[in-house]
Amino acid sequence: TTFEKFLTEVYLHLDPRTAPPLIVWGCPGVGKSEIINAAFKQVNPGNRGLKTVILSQIGALDTYGMPHINDAGTTEFTPTATFGRGQKHLFLDEMNNATPLVQGAVQNLLSAEVMGDDSYQDVFLIAACNPPSTNSLANDLNHPIMSRCMHIVMDYEVADFENFAMNIYPIHPAITAFHKQSEG
Repeated sequence: TTFEKFLTEVYLHLDPRTAPPLIVWGCPGVGKSEIINAAFKQVNPGNRGLKTVILSQIGALDTYGMPHINDAGTTEFTPTATFGRGQKHLFLDEMNNATPLVQGAVQNLLSAEVMGDDSYQDVFLIAACNPPSTNSLANDLNHPIMSRCMHIVMDYEVADFENFAMNIYPIHPAITAFHKQSEG
């Protein structure tokens, strides 16, 4: 696909310190996660691997960790491994299904490239979202998140789906025939 070529031939060859965070938009099941995972396996920039965080499945404590008071009497947060501590490239799946508190933490991650005391300046930050019109759980993203990222919209044609259904992942022929008859 065009998106896969963009990832493997262009984006993942950029310096992650200067590459903008990327948000990939597409209908559920269009293959966003599969393409992103396959691209990182193929290119593996910096030999860091990819950490996937499904943002709809985490809570606020998973972002900064548990608060505690240190010996100096100030509040610190226990580091959390949820986001990979800056050691791996980061794929933030279902970003617009996350709670507002989690989205706020992600907003800080996308702009300052830090989460707590961990730096994410040397890793790629990629997120995936379903358009709100296709998923009752998806919400619009706020302007600060939207403005900090490059956006790619993934779409498909019936021929793409047929190729996937016949050659990549076995899907019942009745479903393929329905898509063909209804033009997707």
